[in-house]
Amino acid sequence: MRRAVLVLGVCVAAGLAIWAGRWWWRATHPDIPEDTPLGWVPAVVTAGGGTRFAEPFGVAVDGDSVYVADAHAIWRLEPDGRVRRIAGGQRGFADGTGNAAAFDTPSHIARTADGVLYVADTGNHAIRRVTPEGAVTTIAGDGQPGGGDGAAARLRGPVGVAVGPGGRLFAADTYNDRIVEIGDGGTRTVAGGIGPGLVDAEGTAAAFDTPTGLAALDDGSLVIADAGNDALRRIAPSGGVTTITAIDRTGNATWLWRPIGVTPGSQGRLYVTDARARVSELVGDGSRRVLAGGDQGFVDGQGAAARLRDPSGIAITPTGRLVVADTGNGLVRVLDLPVRLQSWPPAPPGLRTGFDASLFARVPLVWPLDPQEGPHEIAGTMGEPRGNPGGDGRERFHAGVDVRADEGVAVRAVRDGSVTSVMASGLTGTLSEYLTVGPLTYVHIRVGRDRSDEPLVPWVSMVPDPATSRLARVRVARGTFIPAGSLVGTTNRFRHVHLNVGPAGEEANALDVGLPGIVDTVPPVIAPNGITLTDLQGRPILERSNRRVVIRGPVRIVVDAYDRMNDSPPRRRLGLYRVGYQVVMPDGRPTAEFPAPRVAITFDRLPPAADAPPSLYARGSGIPFYGTRVTRFRYLVTSRVEDGHVVEAPWYPRLPPGDYLIRVLVEDAAGNTAVSGRDLPIRVGDTLSPT
Repeated sequence: MRRAVLVLGVCVAAGLAIWAGRWWWRATHPDIPEDTPLGWVPAVVTAGGGTRFAEPFGVAVDGDSVYVADAHAIWRLEPDGRVRRIAGGQRGFADGTGNAAAFDTPSHIARTADGVLYVADTGNHAIRRVTPEGAVTTIAGDGQPGGGDGAAARLRGPVGVAVGPGGRLFAADTYNDRIVEIGDGGTRTVAGGIGPGLVDAEGTAAAFDTPTGLAALDDGSLVIADAGNDALRRIAPSGGVTTITAIDRTGNATWLWRPIGVTPGSQGRLYVTDARARVSELVGDGSRRVLAGGDQGFVDGQGAAARLRDPSGIAITPTGRLVVADTGNGLVRVLDLPVRLQSWPPAPPGLRTGFDASLFARVPLVWPLDPQEGPHEIAGTMGEPRGNPGGDGRERFHAGVDVRADEGVAVRAVRDGSVTSVMASGLTGTLSEYLTVGPLTYVHIRVGRDRSDEPLVPWVSMVPDPATSRLARVRVARGTFIPAGSLVGTTNRFRHVHLNVGPAGEEANALDVGLPGIVDTVPPVIAPNGITLTDLQGRPILERSNRRVVIRGPVRIVVDAYDRMNDSPPRRRLGLYRVGYQVVMPDGRPTAEFPAPRVAITFDRLPPAADAPPSLYARGSGIPFYGTRVTRFRYLVTSRVEDGHVVEAPWYPRLPPGDYLIRVLVEDAAGNTAVSGRDLPIRVGDTLSPT
């Protein structure tokens, strides 16, 4: 009896202490809400002092501490930046404690009240249990893909996991397109499993398409980020599946794009990440708004000014603070009311985020075709203009390198890599079909199959059209490991393989990374009379004096030039690596205004996607496939990259009147420069237009 009274007294004292602490906090911080109000605009900050991870995907919270599923390990990140590895560290499949355990591309994680973590170990097709001491056991799956229910059931690339009321454990069995419950009797299908689709129905009559994030609500229902359907779905406690429709503030129906993570908030709210680098809030009335992001990048800021890169996992603290795995930046980010983040330490200056091309380039590539030691014919280079040459806004920069091959030729992996994207292949059956393996993308291929659409590799899943039984799409699961030299598919009727190095919008030049056996001693070519001048309205400057173009105001400089490579056919014209110009004296000596060439752009990285090629190429540029008669690259060398964008920078002559030469810089990736035709004689007139 005395012991019971003592325990009761301790509990009462603890409760009073908690109440007193909360009272003191409210009394001294009257303007800081305990919960996140509706209509809030978050500040976005970087957790852990800018601690970088390899590929953070899943997050779970314990107060302000964060558990992170990263590459092949589980970590605990403290607010002050201290990091402790809980388990794992090497790619593999092994139970054990600490670094004796092994994971393969773990995705979402969930934490119970007693500190146990559940991990969707995607590459191992398993669900793993991690104790607070770091002991790892496998509770579903055996390392091999499969399906079924019961004690012997297998999974296929599970990405999502959630703990519901009463400790019930659920998983998104992603590439079986179903939601399962895992208990003492093994695995039980809760909903879906009939193949990819969008069907609202009861239990196994419903259909999902690549479900990823999973959130368990207090009422026993589940919310699913259904990536392939660009939707959120709800499974009621009874098993009925419905689609959650979000409307924006204008009342128009709108969908997420490839939602990845989802977590519930207070007052019926849901928070979700999607592939447009956004964190969005959905409230109980169905309305939706973007809290942060919208463009790929890295910016700590408030609301729409903040930038993330491929956010995935999302979790919420009891006070409504959101924690997001900023996968593409290798960081963990925090969203909260600005007043609650005033003392949060800023990210260190100069923090490097996103794709590190220099680190990637430490291991040279091999060719995507046999023989992989090369060389092979290069058919296209980075930065060339593509799309409609008419300037209708559909133009784009060529993002990678094209390697010529006949249709049906085997395409091989150029480096060891794991598939990290949930939806890594797409545009099946079109000329632009692709497969992304880590930071590498192979385009214009038949993914995992031959020209008759017969599978060549075990890791590709063929999805037929239910109406015609013909191939509708192929899928490659997150976590699939593809060694260098192994088959990734065959070339389609576009008759070349396009290789991108780096994620979309951050591509690096594959020729800088290195392809073996390339010999390029041939300098680029400047077309006859290839340098032309126009005024700011694009009108040609026609005034001549003693065979010199007379300049009396600001000008644009255009050079018609292209690159060639050894052993390429004479018809093959390639884009340049570096372009620019310099104004020199008639004898070639530098002028005071131009001690060195003024470089317009170097194609070591892809120009910003927001800038169409007309900002760098003059009208008439293009390749025959897009409607021109002959490949032409007419570079506007009076443009330059500034603050991440291509901007027009006409030359405003500030030289004394007299005779000069405009000397264009035309260089290829091997460092060869054009000499013939690089000089245009000019005369700076006595009277210049006002600047």
